[in-house]
Amino acid sequence: MAFTPRERSCSVTLHSSPLFSLPCPARLRALARSTYHSLSLHNLAFWPSESGNFPLTSHLQQQSLTMQYSRSRKAKEPTGLFTAHSPTLSRISAAPRSRLWLVFLGLCVLATLRQFALQPSSSLPRPVVTLASTKLRVSRELPYTLRSLLSQSLQPQAIWVHVPREDRDAFEERVAQLPGASRALFADPRVSIRYVKDVGPATKLIPALSTLLESPQNLTTPLVVLDDDHLYHPRLLESLVSAHVETGRKVAVGSRGWRIRRDLKWGVQRAEFDRHVHLGWFVAKPYQAGILTANDAYLVLPSFFATNSCDASTTNRPVNPNPAVLDPFEKGNPEAAHLVDDIWISGQLARNCVPRFIVPVAGANIDVTHTHVLEGHMRDDGISRARANDLMLRFFRDDWARENVWYELGGNGEQPVHTWAFSQWFVTFEKGWRWFWGR
Repeated sequence: MAFTPRERSCSVTLHSSPLFSLPCPARLRALARSTYHSLSLHNLAFWPSESGNFPLTSHLQQQSLTMQYSRSRKAKEPTGLFTAHSPTLSRISAAPRSRLWLVFLGLCVLATLRQFALQPSSSLPRPVVTLASTKLRVSRELPYTLRSLLSQSLQPQAIWVHVPREDRDAFEERVAQLPGASRALFADPRVSIRYVKDVGPATKLIPALSTLLESPQNLTTPLVVLDDDHLYHPRLLESLVSAHVETGRKVAVGSRGWRIRRDLKWGVQRAEFDRHVHLGWFVAKPYQAGILTANDAYLVLPSFFATNSCDASTTNRPVNPNPAVLDPFEKGNPEAAHLVDDIWISGQLARNCVPRFIVPVAGANIDVTHTHVLEGHMRDDGISRARANDLMLRFFRDDWARENVWYELGGNGEQPVHTWAFSQWFVTFEKGWRWFWGR
C-alpha cells in the first residue's frame, strides 16, 4: 500500500483490473496523511502450498494489490473540522495503533462468521456445477476455482470440468506437476474431468446439458454454470439455489448480468457502466436482465432448453426439437457463435421464453484471471469482442423484442433496488479481505 498525497483517487487493483473503488473523503485523507504516510504492499500473490494453505509469496509478479491514496497537486487543502491542524485530527493521529488493529481484526472475524453463520436448509437441492477449462489454466486459475467450489456451504453433487480433447495429454501432465494440495483438488471424488469436443466458451454448458437430458429425472437438476478463473464466495451455490426455489423454479437466476440496448449494440460508456451491469451482492431484490454472465455464475435447469414454454400466440419461431445440443458451428448460425457464450446461452433461453433474473447473493466473487484464452481465439479469427457480441445480439433480435426488457441509454430506465450503503461497504471489505487471504 502506498499513500501518496499528490493525486486524487483510492483504488485496489488485481491483475491491473479494478477490484473495488471507494471514495476518499476528507476524513480518510487526513487520517492517511497523518498516520500511514508511506506503507507499501506490492507484488503479493497467493499460491497453494503442500499444507493446503495459500501463503503469501512474491513469485507471481502479475498479481498485485496496490492501494493508492492521493490528492491532486492543485486541489485545495481540506478546511474546517478535518484540516491537518485541527484538534479532531490530532486526536485521531494520537489514537494507539493497537486499537486500529483490533478494529481491523474484529471486522475480519465478522467477515468470516458472516460466510458460514447461516447454514443452508437441508431441503435445498444440491446442484451440479459445470465449467470449461484448458491446459493453460491448470497451474494458476483453476485450483483457486476448485478450492472455492469444494468449500461451499451448500455442497455440489458434482463439479464437471470440461476440457478439449486435444488438450488431454498436456492437461494431465500439468496436473501431475502441481503441488500436493493443489493436485488433491483434482482427485476429489466430486470433481470430474471430462474431455469433450471444443465448441468454444459454450463448452462449459453444452456437454453437461447433453448428459443430463439423457435421463428424464435429470431435467430438474439445478445446473450452475460458471467460469474457471474466479474465487467464488463460500455461499454462492446456496444463494443461487435458494433464489431459484423462491422464484418458483421457472426462471434462470444469476449474480451478474445486464439488459440489452434497443439498438442491439454491446457495451456502454464507462460513465454509465454501473447503471448497466448489475451485481447480485449489491441488489436487494431480483432484477430481470437480458443477459446473465458466467463469470459470476448463473443457474439453469436442463428442462429450460429441452422444451419451449412460449405461448404459440406470442412467437412465430418453430420450436427447436433439441436446442440443448445446438452446435454453434451449425450452418445458419452467426460466424461468431463459437466465440460467445453468455449471449448465445441467454438467447436460447429467451427463444424458449425463460426469463433471466439477477438475484441477491451473500457476497462477491473475486476475479483471478491471468491467462486470456478467448482473446487469442478472437485474434486468430480476425474479429473483435464488440463485433462478435453485436452479431449475436442481432441474431436474437426477435426474442429480445418479445421480452421487451431493455436498457435505456443514460441509465434512465428501470434500475434494481440496491442494498444499503453500509452493506455494500461491508461486502466490498469482505471481498478485499478474502482476496488477501486467498479464500
